[in-house]
Amino acid sequence: MFFYNIQINKEVIAMFCRSVTTPIVKPVNGMCNLSCLYCYTSGLKKCIIRNRMSSKTLRAVINLFCRDQEDIEFIWHGGEPLLAGLEFYREAVEAQRTWEKQGKKIKNFLQ
Repeated sequence: MFFYNIQINKEVIAMFCRSVTTPIVKPVNGMCNLSCLYCYTSGLKKCIIRNRMSSKTLRAVINLFCRDQEDIEFIWHGGEPLLAGLEFYREAVEAQRTWEKQGKKIKNFLQ
């Protein structure tokens, strides 16, 4: 399931988030400039809007997954997930710390 800056049925999202302990989150969309032959978006470069996940969406994704999970591992994915920038990941960790104070165990991985 992909989370973009659009409205999606909240009940469907909540049900999905309760069952997933390792979400793969793509914080940048179409910003990667590597053009790897094996990449699933290589043929879509001209069709994809180049943007970064908004702060509002970032916090919503973290809250949705952390609310019902005790242990969660976020995989930050997408060609080059570091294109989201250091401030993006600082904001993600800040949002996650709120949940860690409530006893949640959260890990982050870059892919």
